[in-house]
Formats: sequence, structure tokens, C-alpha cells
Amino acid sequence: MSFIPYSNSFHKINLKDPIKPFKIFKIFVYLLLAVLLFGFIYKTIDTKIMDSKIKPKGKYVRIDGEKFSYDVYGSGDYTVILDGDVGLDMSQWRNVVNGLNNGFDGSVFMYDREGYGFNDSGSKKTIEDQARDLKLVLKKAGVSGPYILVGEGYGSLVMTNFAKIFPQNIAGMVLIDPINEKTLSDAKSIKKYSSILTKEKVLHVGSYIGLTNLLDKFNLLKDNKSFLDELSSYDKDEFAYHRLGRNYNGAYKNELNNLVNGKSNSQDQGLIQDKPLSLVINANGDVNMQKELSKLSKIDLIDLKTVNNKDKVTSQTNSDIVIDQIKAVAKKYKQIKKLQDQNNKK
Repeated sequence: MSFIPYSNSFHKINLKDPIKPFKIFKIFVYLLLAVLLFGFIYKTIDTKIMDSKIKPKGKYVRIDGEKFSYDVYGSGDYTVILDGDVGLDMSQWRNVVNGLNNGFDGSVFMYDREGYGFNDSGSKKTIEDQARDLKLVLKKAGVSGPYILVGEGYGSLVMTNFAKIFPQNIAGMVLIDPINEKTLSDAKSIKKYSSILTKEKVLHVGSYIGLTNLLDKFNLLKDNKSFLDELSSYDKDEFAYHRLGRNYNGAYKNELNNLVNGKSNSQDQGLIQDKPLSLVINANGDVNMQKELSKLSKIDLIDLKTVNNKDKVTSQTNSDIVIDQIKAVAKKYKQIKKLQDQNNKK
């Protein structure tokens, strides 16, 4: 209370200014910017530290300035090309490669698509673009055909696109838990991929400011957990590091977007004509849609195998079956080539 001069009355003095909504909003914005800046600086420093600890062991080439990592094993008159599922790097093929190293008479090539592993992340790519990238990587790496194309999940789409664009040098094909392009226009499939895509969009933005690191600390990143658990120590550390980064999350988001928007048109009737085809069907998927891909080759050149995997990577957990199918396709290819050579001599 205070006495007012020239007056016999008192009045109250309000010593606190009223808090205005706009002032609260400004404080919130400043705090948010500070958190984002701190997160960005933390992520930048963390990336530099981890880059110094985890070094690539394989080879790489550059396509339009972008790095593509790959490895080649063995030698022979043909090459097996391994292309993996969405969100996975080439470590998924480690068991397959190790199994083929024993007495296999062809070379084996595996690589990472743009953004995965130690690869750079560039512009958005369609599945057809990725197939063309693969061709350029093979050319720059000096890996010649004929090629036995082996793709799992999303990789099966890259392989059928590759076969459609470059049909002249295909020796055979093995598709593992393959995606039938018809399912990309199916409402149920779109809903499944869309839910993952929505989450991945958040993670992609969060990967710039350390959000993915924070979620990982609290064990909240569940994608590909079963795959990660079965990797060797080095591959586990490498994959765990990359999946927190912007390149990986950008690549993952782009490929999920391709699946949601149905950006693939390569699985024509008789795609590989008179070349052997093996389909490794997952009983936990759409079996009929997977079996329909038998149309890609002739009936007497097709082999079907069934596995029963749920939330597992078939090439990782059922590598023996995949190895047997690759060898079976290679054997059929050599038989066909021998007959062709004999006929050409007549």
C-alpha cells in the first residue's frame, strides 16, 4: 500500500509485470533453438569421433562424386551379385559369402546402395536409378558378367529392374522373400510401409541433432534389432553406428517412399527368358504373390524353396538354403551354356 500525495486515500502498487503470451512463446522458441543447436553440435562432434574409430575395410568407387562401397571375393567365369533388403547394409550377406568361399567357381560381389554403410547420400533415387547405379559400380570396379542376380526383399526389385534394363548379360536369378510389384498398389502393403515411413521421416530429421542417439540410449530403436543381434562384433558396431546417422536414415526414408508410391515396373512375363530362376519364399509373407514371380522364367528352369521367418533376414538366418540355391542356379547356367556352346560348334 502506498499513500498518494494530495489525496487522503491509498492505492495498490503491482510490482510484477503481467506475463504476456508472446513473451512465453519467445522464451520457448529461444530454448528450442538452443536445444537444436546443442544437438547439432553434439551430433557433429560424435560423428567425427566415431569416424575416427570405425574405418571401412572394403573397396569403393565414386559415381557422380558419390562413394559406393563394395567387396569382391573369388574368381571365375561368372559373378554373383548380392543386393540386400531395405534398411540393411551388405553385412547381411556375410554368412552367404563365407559359405560360398568353399569350392565355389564364380566370383561374389556385394555392395551398399547409396546412403548405406560408408556410402555418401545424394539425391533421391528411384529403384530404376539404383539399378543403373549398380551397373556403373560394376563397370568402375571392373566386375564383368555374366551375372547371377541375388536380391532379398527390396533388393529383389533392384535385381528385376537391373535385368530389365541390362538383359544381355544375365546368367540367372535368385529372389529371396521377394516383393511382387503388384503388392505396391495394395492398400494393406501401402499402409504397412507408410507407418514405417512416417516414423523414419522423424528419425531422418532427428539424425541431424542427435535424436537417434538419444533414442538408442534408451533402447527405443527397434527396427532391424534381430538382424543387428546376429552380426559379428565389428559388423554390429559398424551397422549400429551408421543407422544413427543422416545418410542411413535418408536412404531408408527414400526407399520406403519408393515402396509407398509403387515406383517399380520391371517384373514382366519371361523377364529372364531361358535363364534359371530360384524363388526362396517366406511363408510369413504373401506366398501367392511371391510364387507368381515364377512368370519371370520358364517353368522347367524354376526352383521354389520355402522358409518360415518372422522378423528375420533370410540370407542371414537361412544362409545354407540361400547358398544351395545360388549353387543350383549356377549349375543350371553352366549346363545351359555348355549345350549352347555345343550347338554353336555344329
